[in-house]
Amino acid sequence: MIGRLAALAAAVFLAGSVGSAQADQGRAYIGLKGVGSFLSEVEDVTSTGMTAFQVNNGEDLVAGAGGVLGYTFGDVPLRAEFEVGYRFRFDFDARDNGPPTIGYENNLNTTTALVNLAWEIRQFGDDWVPYLGASVGWARNTSEVERNNFTGAITTTENSTDNLALGIMAGFTWYVSDSFGIDLGYRFINLGEVETGTLAGGESFQSDDYTSNEVTLSLNYRF
Repeated sequence: MIGRLAALAAAVFLAGSVGSAQADQGRAYIGLKGVGSFLSEVEDVTSTGMTAFQVNNGEDLVAGAGGVLGYTFGDVPLRAEFEVGYRFRFDFDARDNGPPTIGYENNLNTTTALVNLAWEIRQFGDDWVPYLGASVGWARNTSEVERNNFTGAITTTENSTDNLALGIMAGFTWYVSDSFGIDLGYRFINLGEVETGTLAGGESFQSDDYTSNEVTLSLNYRF
């Protein structure tokens, strides 16, 4: 009898140890991320070779999409994530009031590759996990400028600038099941410089900082 009780106690202890070990194990995940910027802005805009430069649209709503590959650590409340994404059209339009008068329609888009680190606040349970974090990585801002001199001459120029991207973020993850999670967050990110390059008339304009206030929504699958 004593032997059976000892064996049962050992089995219970072993099961508890296995469960604890599994709870401490990390989990890898993949996901799809959508980005919706409610305020994207180009700041500190300057020009060269223009007489009376004017920014017509320095703020815009921007949407984006991408994918994530991440890992949630079990022994520390930390999450690391690699994110690739593409932000669609930002209408960064300008005008030279001249003379002569020239209009510039600038379709700005951005490709990013970011590393996200998030500190998870796990005291609220396993289903709802708030977090605070930061983003760092590469951003390529591409300007597609249509130059119109309003006399029938329209030229198009494309120029890309590679930048260091830096951001901060906060949000929460809702684990719908053991495998699926929904991540909702806010991020402020600086995507670096924007440069049109030299346009048909020898002029150009640029911005020192392209910033974005955005809401992110990810659908993640944990392995």
